[in-house]
Amino acid sequence: TPCALEKIAVINSDFPTLESGSHTLTSLLKPGQPTRYQAFWWLPTGASKDPRKLTVAAGDVSADTLAAETSGQGGDHLGTLNGQMVEGADGSGYAILIVDGTPTTDSDWGSYFPVGDKNERPAAMSGLSNLSFVLTVEGLSSFNSKGRSGLVFEDFRSWRNFFDNTPMPAWKGGLLIPHPTGLLWYTPGELPISIGVDSKSQGIPPPGVTELTNGRYMGVHATGEYIWAIFQPDINSTAVQIQCGYPQSGQPTELIWQVVATTTLNDAQHLLGCFVSVQGQPLSTTYSTPVLWCGDGVDLAYLILDARAGPFRSRADIHKVNVAADAYMSEIIFPEPMDLTKIVVYTQDMADGDEWQLSAFYDDEDIEVNFGTPFIGNGKDERNLDLKRITRFMLHVKWVATSTSNRVPPTIKKIELFGRSSR
Repeated sequence: TPCALEKIAVINSDFPTLESGSHTLTSLLKPGQPTRYQAFWWLPTGASKDPRKLTVAAGDVSADTLAAETSGQGGDHLGTLNGQMVEGADGSGYAILIVDGTPTTDSDWGSYFPVGDKNERPAAMSGLSNLSFVLTVEGLSSFNSKGRSGLVFEDFRSWRNFFDNTPMPAWKGGLLIPHPTGLLWYTPGELPISIGVDSKSQGIPPPGVTELTNGRYMGVHATGEYIWAIFQPDINSTAVQIQCGYPQSGQPTELIWQVVATTTLNDAQHLLGCFVSVQGQPLSTTYSTPVLWCGDGVDLAYLILDARAGPFRSRADIHKVNVAADAYMSEIIFPEPMDLTKIVVYTQDMADGDEWQLSAFYDDEDIEVNFGTPFIGNGKDERNLDLKRITRFMLHVKWVATSTSNRVPPTIKKIELFGRSSR
Protein backbone atom coordinates (compact mmCIF):
# COMPACT_ATOMS: atom_id res chain seq x y z
CA THR A 1 0.00 0.00 0.00
CA PRO A 2 1.64 3.32 -0.98
CA CYS A 3 2.26 5.61 1.98
CA ALA A 4 3.08 9.30 1.45
CA LEU A 5 5.37 11.14 3.86
CA GLU A 6 4.71 14.88 3.81
CA LYS A 7 6.83 17.71 5.22
CA ILE A 8 5.41 20.72 7.09
CA ALA A 9 7.23 24.01 7.61
CA VAL A 10 7.07 25.11 11.27
CA ILE A 11 9.29 28.21 11.04
CA ASN A 12 7.41 31.49 11.18
CA SER A 13 8.01 32.65 7.61
CA ASP A 14 6.38 29.54 6.10
CA PHE A 15 4.15 28.32 8.94
CA PRO A 16 2.17 26.07 8.42
CA THR A 17 2.62 25.22 4.73
CA LEU A 18 3.32 21.85 3.17
CA GLU A 19 6.68 21.84 1.48
CA SER A 20 6.70 20.87 -2.19
CA GLY A 21 6.98 17.14 -2.90
CA SER A 22 6.64 14.04 -0.73
CA HIS A 23 8.40 10.79 0.06
CA THR A 24 6.51 7.68 -1.01
CA LEU A 25 6.87 4.21 0.48
CA THR A 26 5.42 1.95 -2.19
CA SER A 27 5.70 -1.62 -0.91
CA LEU A 28 4.16 -1.46 2.56
CA LEU A 29 1.45 -3.94 3.43
CA LYS A 30 0.58 -1.72 6.40
CA PRO A 31 2.30 1.46 7.64
CA GLY A 32 4.29 0.84 10.80
CA GLN A 33 5.83 2.79 13.66
CA PRO A 34 9.06 4.71 12.87
CA THR A 35 11.69 5.53 15.47
CA ARG A 36 14.45 8.07 16.05
CA TYR A 37 17.89 6.51 16.38
CA GLN A 38 21.26 8.30 16.55
CA ALA A 39 19.71 11.67 15.55
CA PHE A 40 17.90 10.36 12.46
CA TRP A 41 14.42 9.05 11.78
CA TRP A 42 14.17 5.47 10.51
CA LEU A 43 11.08 4.10 8.77
CA PRO A 44 10.05 0.43 8.76
CA THR A 45 9.41 -1.17 5.37
CA GLY A 46 8.22 -4.60 6.43
CA ALA A 47 9.83 -8.02 6.49
CA SER A 48 12.85 -8.74 4.25
CA LYS A 49 13.66 -5.05 3.73
CA ASP A 50 16.01 -2.78 5.69
CA PRO A 51 14.69 0.20 7.67
CA ARG A 52 15.03 3.40 5.64
CA LYS A 53 17.00 6.35 7.00
CA LEU A 54 15.54 9.82 6.55
CA THR A 55 17.95 12.77 6.42
CA VAL A 56 16.11 16.09 6.67
CA ALA A 57 17.37 19.39 5.28
CA ALA A 58 15.86 22.86 5.06
CA GLY A 59 13.43 23.59 2.26
CA ASP A 60 11.38 21.36 -0.02
CA VAL A 61 11.24 17.58 0.18
CA SER A 62 13.73 17.39 -2.69
CA ALA A 63 16.41 18.64 -0.28
CA ASP A 64 15.89 15.61 1.98
CA THR A 65 17.29 12.13 1.48
CA LEU A 66 15.22 9.00 2.06
CA ALA A 67 17.48 5.98 1.71
CA ALA A 68 16.59 3.62 -1.10
CA GLU A 69 14.72 0.44 -0.32
CA THR A 70 17.13 -2.48 0.09
CA SER A 71 16.72 -6.15 0.95
CA GLY A 72 17.70 -7.14 4.44
CA GLN A 73 16.38 -7.71 7.95
CA GLY A 74 13.30 -5.53 8.38
CA GLY A 75 10.30 -5.14 10.62
CA ASP A 76 6.73 -3.87 10.76
CA HIS A 77 7.42 -1.63 13.77
CA LEU A 78 10.58 0.04 15.05
CA GLY A 79 11.44 1.30 18.53
CA THR A 80 14.33 1.87 20.91
CA LEU A 81 15.40 0.10 24.10
CA ASN A 82 18.12 1.83 26.15
CA GLY A 83 19.50 3.47 23.01
CA GLN A 84 19.39 0.30 20.92
CA MET A 85 16.98 -0.03 18.00
CA VAL A 86 14.43 -2.84 18.22
CA GLU A 87 12.09 -4.18 15.57
CA GLY A 88 9.08 -6.45 15.40
CA ALA A 89 8.34 -8.47 12.26
CA ASP A 90 5.12 -10.41 11.64
CA GLY A 91 6.07 -14.06 11.22
CA SER A 92 9.58 -13.71 12.69
CA GLY A 93 9.31 -12.14 16.14
CA TYR A 94 11.54 -9.42 17.57
CA ALA A 95 15.20 -8.49 17.23
CA ILE A 96 17.57 -6.04 18.95
CA LEU A 97 20.33 -4.07 17.23
CA ILE A 98 23.77 -4.27 18.86
CA VAL A 99 25.03 -1.22 20.75
CA ASP A 100 26.03 1.49 18.25
CA GLY A 101 24.97 -0.82 15.42
CA THR A 102 23.93 0.11 11.88
CA PRO A 103 20.28 -0.77 11.12
CA THR A 104 21.06 -1.62 7.47
CA THR A 105 23.79 -4.12 8.41
CA ASP A 106 22.15 -7.52 8.90
CA SER A 107 25.00 -8.86 11.05
CA ASP A 108 24.43 -6.03 13.56
CA TRP A 109 21.02 -7.45 14.43
CA GLY A 110 20.57 -10.15 17.02
CA SER A 111 18.55 -13.29 16.38
CA TYR A 112 14.78 -13.10 16.32
CA PHE A 113 13.02 -14.22 19.49
CA PRO A 114 9.30 -14.67 20.20
CA VAL A 115 7.21 -12.23 22.22
CA GLY A 116 3.98 -14.17 22.38
CA ASP A 117 2.77 -15.56 19.05
CA LYS A 118 5.30 -14.52 16.40
CA ASN A 119 2.58 -14.56 13.74
CA GLU A 120 0.51 -11.88 15.48
CA ARG A 121 1.43 -8.45 14.14
CA PRO A 122 1.90 -5.94 17.00
CA ALA A 123 -0.48 -2.99 17.17
CA ALA A 124 1.93 -0.95 19.30
CA MET A 125 5.46 -1.04 20.69
CA SER A 126 6.87 1.35 23.32
CA GLY A 127 9.82 1.54 25.68
CA LEU A 128 9.43 2.02 29.43
CA SER A 129 11.52 1.23 32.53
CA ASN A 130 14.32 -0.58 30.63
CA LEU A 131 11.75 -2.76 28.87
CA SER A 132 9.97 -2.79 25.53
CA PHE A 133 6.21 -3.32 25.73
CA VAL A 134 4.24 -4.85 22.86
CA LEU A 135 0.47 -4.82 22.40
CA THR A 136 -1.04 -7.65 20.32
CA VAL A 137 -4.34 -9.52 20.25
CA GLU A 138 -2.86 -11.82 22.91
CA GLY A 139 -2.44 -8.96 25.36
CA LEU A 140 0.37 -6.75 26.61
CA SER A 141 3.81 -8.36 26.62
CA SER A 142 7.30 -7.10 27.44
CA PHE A 143 10.90 -8.02 26.70
CA ASN A 144 14.30 -6.85 27.95
CA SER A 145 17.68 -6.27 26.32
CA LYS A 146 18.54 -9.97 26.72
CA GLY A 147 15.53 -11.05 24.69
CA ARG A 148 13.63 -12.47 27.65
CA SER A 149 9.92 -11.91 27.19
CA GLY A 150 6.64 -12.58 28.91
CA LEU A 151 2.93 -11.81 28.90
CA VAL A 152 2.24 -9.19 31.56
CA PHE A 153 -1.47 -8.50 31.05
CA GLU A 154 -3.66 -10.78 28.98
CA ASP A 155 -7.16 -9.36 29.51
CA PHE A 156 -6.87 -7.45 26.22
CA ARG A 157 -7.20 -10.69 24.28
CA SER A 158 -10.92 -10.81 25.13
CA TRP A 159 -11.50 -7.40 23.52
CA ARG A 160 -9.31 -6.75 20.51
CA ASN A 161 -8.53 -3.32 19.20
CA PHE A 162 -10.20 -2.43 15.94
CA PHE A 163 -7.18 -0.62 14.47
CA ASP A 164 -4.04 -2.18 12.96
CA ASN A 165 -1.84 0.40 14.70
CA THR A 166 -2.36 1.90 18.14
CA PRO A 167 -0.38 4.75 19.72
CA MET A 168 0.97 3.78 23.15
CA PRO A 169 2.96 6.74 24.53
CA ALA A 170 4.76 6.81 27.85
CA TRP A 171 3.41 9.20 30.50
CA LYS A 172 4.05 9.58 34.23
CA GLY A 173 5.99 6.31 34.48
CA GLY A 174 3.31 4.31 32.67
CA LEU A 175 1.82 3.70 29.24
CA LEU A 176 -1.32 5.26 27.78
CA ILE A 177 -3.33 2.71 25.80
CA PRO A 178 -6.36 3.83 23.74
CA HIS A 179 -8.43 0.66 23.94
CA PRO A 180 -12.05 -0.10 22.97
CA THR A 181 -12.88 -0.19 26.68
CA GLY A 182 -11.47 3.29 27.27
CA LEU A 183 -8.21 5.18 27.64
CA LEU A 184 -6.11 3.02 29.95
CA TRP A 185 -3.03 3.95 31.97
CA TYR A 186 -0.76 1.01 32.72
CA THR A 187 2.18 1.09 35.12
CA PRO A 188 4.43 -1.98 35.45
CA GLY A 189 3.22 -4.32 38.15
CA GLU A 190 -0.22 -2.71 38.44
CA LEU A 191 -3.58 -3.27 36.79
CA PRO A 192 -4.50 -0.83 33.99
CA ILE A 193 -6.73 2.04 35.12
CA SER A 194 -9.33 3.77 32.96
CA ILE A 195 -8.57 7.51 33.05
CA GLY A 196 -10.39 8.88 29.97
CA VAL A 197 -13.36 11.22 29.96
CA ASP A 198 -15.68 8.22 29.62
CA SER A 199 -14.49 6.95 33.02
CA LYS A 200 -16.22 9.99 34.57
CA SER A 201 -19.58 9.19 32.99
CA GLN A 202 -22.54 8.90 35.35
CA GLY A 203 -25.09 7.44 32.99
CA ILE A 204 -26.97 8.71 29.97
CA PRO A 205 -26.95 12.55 29.84
CA PRO A 206 -29.96 14.79 29.12
CA PRO A 207 -31.16 15.18 25.49
CA GLY A 208 -28.89 17.31 23.32
CA VAL A 209 -25.75 16.58 25.34
CA THR A 210 -22.99 14.61 23.58
CA GLU A 211 -22.84 11.09 25.02
CA LEU A 212 -19.38 9.92 26.05
CA THR A 213 -20.19 6.38 27.15
CA ASN A 214 -20.08 4.63 23.76
CA GLY A 215 -17.18 6.38 22.01
CA ARG A 216 -13.58 5.37 21.50
CA TYR A 217 -10.15 6.94 21.74
CA MET A 218 -7.96 7.14 18.65
CA GLY A 219 -4.74 9.16 18.54
CA VAL A 220 -3.10 9.95 21.89
CA HIS A 221 0.00 12.07 22.54
CA ALA A 222 1.54 12.92 25.92
CA THR A 223 3.71 16.00 26.51
CA GLY A 224 4.70 16.99 30.04
CA GLU A 225 1.62 17.19 32.24
CA TYR A 226 -0.83 17.12 29.34
CA ILE A 227 -2.49 14.33 27.38
CA TRP A 228 -3.90 15.25 23.96
CA ALA A 229 -6.33 12.80 22.45
CA ILE A 230 -8.75 12.29 19.58
CA PHE A 231 -12.09 10.96 20.85
CA GLN A 232 -14.87 9.65 18.61
CA PRO A 233 -18.19 9.89 20.56
CA ASP A 234 -20.11 7.91 17.89
CA ILE A 235 -18.05 5.21 16.16
CA ASN A 236 -20.21 5.50 13.04
CA SER A 237 -19.68 9.26 12.72
CA THR A 238 -16.76 11.24 11.26
CA ALA A 239 -17.20 13.94 13.94
CA VAL A 240 -14.51 13.73 16.64
CA GLN A 241 -13.33 15.77 19.60
CA ILE A 242 -9.84 17.04 20.38
CA GLN A 243 -9.55 16.53 24.13
CA CYS A 244 -6.95 17.60 26.66
CA GLY A 245 -6.49 15.90 30.01
CA TYR A 246 -4.25 16.96 32.90
CA PRO A 247 -3.83 15.81 36.51
CA GLN A 248 -5.78 17.30 39.36
CA SER A 249 -3.45 17.91 42.33
CA GLY A 250 -0.71 15.88 40.64
CA GLN A 251 -2.60 12.57 40.68
CA PRO A 252 -2.22 10.76 37.30
CA THR A 253 -5.48 8.87 37.80
CA GLU A 254 -7.56 11.95 38.62
CA LEU A 255 -7.67 14.00 35.45
CA ILE A 256 -9.56 17.09 34.37
CA TRP A 257 -10.73 16.68 30.76
CA GLN A 258 -11.65 19.47 28.37
CA VAL A 259 -12.97 19.31 24.81
CA VAL A 260 -10.74 21.98 23.27
CA ALA A 261 -11.88 21.70 19.64
CA THR A 262 -13.55 19.41 17.14
CA THR A 263 -12.36 17.99 13.84
CA THR A 264 -13.51 15.58 11.14
CA LEU A 265 -12.32 12.11 10.18
CA ASN A 266 -11.61 11.30 6.56
CA ASP A 267 -13.16 7.90 7.27
CA ALA A 268 -15.14 6.92 10.38
CA GLN A 269 -13.37 3.54 10.60
CA HIS A 270 -9.78 4.78 10.23
CA LEU A 271 -7.65 5.91 13.16
CA LEU A 272 -6.78 9.61 13.33
CA GLY A 273 -3.53 10.39 15.11
CA CYS A 274 -2.33 13.58 16.78
CA PHE A 275 1.13 14.94 17.54
CA VAL A 276 2.61 17.87 19.47
CA SER A 277 5.61 19.61 17.91
CA VAL A 278 7.43 21.53 20.63
CA GLN A 279 9.41 24.02 18.51
CA GLY A 280 6.87 25.60 16.16
CA GLN A 281 6.87 29.32 15.36
CA PRO A 282 3.24 30.11 14.51
CA LEU A 283 3.36 33.59 16.03
CA SER A 284 6.84 35.05 15.75
CA THR A 285 10.36 34.38 14.51
CA THR A 286 11.64 34.99 18.04
CA TYR A 287 9.10 32.87 19.91
CA SER A 288 8.70 29.09 19.71
CA THR A 289 5.76 27.28 21.27
CA PRO A 290 4.24 23.80 21.12
CA VAL A 291 1.64 23.12 18.42
CA LEU A 292 -0.84 20.25 18.21
CA TRP A 293 -1.32 18.71 14.75
CA CYS A 294 -4.05 16.38 13.50
CA GLY A 295 -6.11 15.71 10.41
CA ASP A 296 -9.31 17.50 9.44
CA GLY A 297 -10.96 15.54 6.64
CA VAL A 298 -8.42 15.56 3.82
CA ASP A 299 -6.69 18.62 5.29
CA LEU A 300 -4.30 19.28 8.17
CA ALA A 301 -5.35 21.19 11.29
CA TYR A 302 -3.34 22.67 14.15
CA LEU A 303 -3.85 24.27 17.56
CA ILE A 304 -1.39 26.72 19.09
CA LEU A 305 -0.61 25.68 22.67
CA ASP A 306 1.00 27.42 25.62
CA ALA A 307 4.67 27.02 26.55
CA ARG A 308 3.90 23.86 28.58
CA ALA A 309 1.95 22.24 25.71
CA GLY A 310 -1.34 22.95 27.46
CA PRO A 311 -4.52 24.75 26.34
CA PHE A 312 -4.01 27.81 28.58
CA ARG A 313 -2.48 30.68 26.62
CA SER A 314 -1.15 33.74 28.45
CA ARG A 315 -2.79 37.16 28.62
CA ALA A 316 -0.01 38.62 26.46
CA ASP A 317 -0.66 36.00 23.77
CA ILE A 318 -3.63 37.75 22.17
CA HIS A 319 -5.52 35.98 19.38
CA LYS A 320 -8.91 35.73 17.70
CA VAL A 321 -11.63 33.89 19.60
CA ASN A 322 -14.64 31.98 18.38
CA VAL A 323 -17.73 34.15 18.00
CA ALA A 324 -20.00 31.29 19.06
CA ALA A 325 -19.43 28.25 21.26
CA ASP A 326 -20.99 26.25 24.05
CA ALA A 327 -19.96 23.80 26.75
CA TYR A 328 -21.74 21.33 29.01
CA MET A 329 -20.31 20.98 32.50
CA SER A 330 -20.05 17.70 34.37
CA GLU A 331 -23.32 16.63 35.94
CA ILE A 332 -23.68 17.25 39.66
CA ILE A 333 -25.46 14.50 41.60
CA PHE A 334 -26.49 15.68 45.06
CA PRO A 335 -26.52 13.13 47.92
CA GLU A 336 -29.92 14.50 49.00
CA PRO A 337 -32.57 16.78 47.42
CA MET A 338 -31.50 20.43 47.28
CA ASP A 339 -33.35 23.74 46.84
CA LEU A 340 -31.14 25.86 44.55
CA THR A 341 -31.48 29.58 45.21
CA LYS A 342 -28.74 31.51 43.39
CA ILE A 343 -26.02 31.24 40.74
CA VAL A 344 -23.09 33.71 40.76
CA VAL A 345 -20.71 34.22 37.83
CA TYR A 346 -17.35 36.05 37.81
CA THR A 347 -16.12 37.19 34.37
CA GLN A 348 -13.12 39.08 33.01
CA ASP A 349 -11.79 40.63 29.77
CA MET A 350 -15.27 41.05 28.31
CA ALA A 351 -15.84 43.46 25.39
CA ASP A 352 -18.97 45.02 23.89
CA GLY A 353 -21.01 42.29 22.24
CA ASP A 354 -19.69 39.48 24.48
CA GLU A 355 -22.35 37.39 26.21
CA TRP A 356 -22.47 34.29 28.39
CA GLN A 357 -25.88 32.59 28.57
CA LEU A 358 -26.27 30.05 31.36
CA SER A 359 -28.92 27.36 31.45
CA ALA A 360 -29.33 23.88 32.90
CA PHE A 361 -30.94 20.48 32.70
CA TYR A 362 -31.99 18.95 35.99
CA ASP A 363 -33.61 15.80 37.36
CA ASP A 364 -33.72 14.12 33.93
CA GLU A 365 -36.10 16.75 32.59
CA ASP A 366 -36.08 17.15 28.80
CA ILE A 367 -36.49 20.92 29.01
CA GLU A 368 -33.46 23.22 29.22
CA VAL A 369 -34.09 26.20 31.52
CA ASN A 370 -32.34 29.56 30.93
CA PHE A 371 -31.15 31.53 33.96
CA GLY A 372 -32.46 34.95 32.97
CA THR A 373 -30.67 37.31 30.61
CA PRO A 374 -27.07 36.73 29.40
CA PHE A 375 -24.12 37.72 31.59
CA ILE A 376 -22.28 40.72 30.10
CA GLY A 377 -19.49 42.98 31.31
CA ASN A 378 -16.72 42.23 33.79
CA GLY A 379 -16.87 41.26 37.43
CA LYS A 380 -19.47 39.58 39.60
CA ASP A 381 -23.07 39.03 38.47
CA GLU A 382 -25.80 36.78 39.81
CA ARG A 383 -29.22 35.33 39.07
CA ASN A 384 -31.80 34.17 41.59
CA LEU A 385 -33.05 30.59 41.18
CA ASP A 386 -36.16 28.86 42.41
CA LEU A 387 -35.45 25.17 41.81
CA LYS A 388 -36.94 22.79 44.38
CA ARG A 389 -35.86 19.30 45.41
CA ILE A 390 -33.10 18.98 42.80
CA THR A 391 -31.03 15.79 42.80
CA ARG A 392 -29.24 15.99 39.40
CA PHE A 393 -27.98 19.19 37.77
CA MET A 394 -26.06 19.85 34.53
CA LEU A 395 -24.96 23.38 33.64
CA HIS A 396 -24.87 24.54 30.00
CA VAL A 397 -22.79 27.62 29.08
CA LYS A 398 -23.29 29.34 25.71
CA TRP A 399 -20.91 31.96 24.34
CA VAL A 400 -21.67 34.67 21.76
CA ALA A 401 -19.37 37.49 20.60
CA THR A 402 -19.13 40.02 17.78
CA SER A 403 -15.43 40.97 17.84
CA THR A 404 -13.12 39.22 15.36
CA SER A 405 -9.99 41.13 16.43
CA ASN A 406 -6.95 39.68 18.18
CA ARG A 407 -7.52 40.18 21.90
CA VAL A 408 -7.26 38.69 25.35
CA PRO A 409 -9.84 35.88 25.41
CA PRO A 410 -12.80 36.60 27.72
CA THR A 411 -13.17 34.05 30.48
CA ILE A 412 -15.43 32.95 33.29
CA LYS A 413 -13.17 32.91 36.35
CA LYS A 414 -15.59 31.15 38.65
CA ILE A 415 -19.19 29.92 38.92
CA GLU A 416 -20.83 29.52 42.33
CA LEU A 417 -24.10 27.67 42.94
CA PHE A 418 -26.00 28.29 46.19
CA GLY A 419 -28.75 26.29 47.82
CA ARG A 420 -29.90 24.41 50.88
CA SER A 421 -31.18 20.99 51.77
CA SER A 422 -34.83 20.40 50.88
CA ARG A 423 -35.38 18.58 54.16
